[in-house]
Amino acid sequence: MKGGLKGCCGAVLLLCALGCAGETIPDSRGTLLSGQEMRLPRDLPARQTVLVVGFTRKSGKSCEEWRRVLAEMGVARLQVPMLESVPKLIRGMVLSGMKKGTPAEAQGALLPLFEKEAEWKRVTGFSAADDAYVLLVDEHGEIVWKTHGAATTDRVKELKARVR
Repeated sequence: MKGGLKGCCGAVLLLCALGCAGETIPDSRGTLLSGQEMRLPRDLPARQTVLVVGFTRKSGKSCEEWRRVLAEMGVARLQVPMLESVPKLIRGMVLSGMKKGTPAEAQGALLPLFEKEAEWKRVTGFSAADDAYVLLVDEHGEIVWKTHGAATTDRVKELKARVR
């Protein structure tokens, strides 16, 4: 019994250290680059979805790296550029540029958001503006695992261990 309690406490501490237990992504609305309206977490595409969130233009490189890795893994994924801070006057130009720079087959998995950036920063554990923030979420939007930065071998291995 004593060893079982230690194991249980260890698991709880691990979840707390990851900062994920009980966290859910913000309820957000947007339009995929393919034109389909989407509401998160309601319209998540699978039981488990990997969200790759970027907060700056420079984060795009790291987000693209994750997109390629996730495509190879064959997991459900959405790339989520946060554009709330982009001035409304130029948002159309930014979206047009994104659409032109994104292959047609990837546009259905790219969801620019113009709202709730502060909430997304909180749930991602935002600390480095130019990093990609990667969240593995369940069908209800509850965060199962998260990381940020480049798609290193260790991070990809950690994600693969959690994807069912």
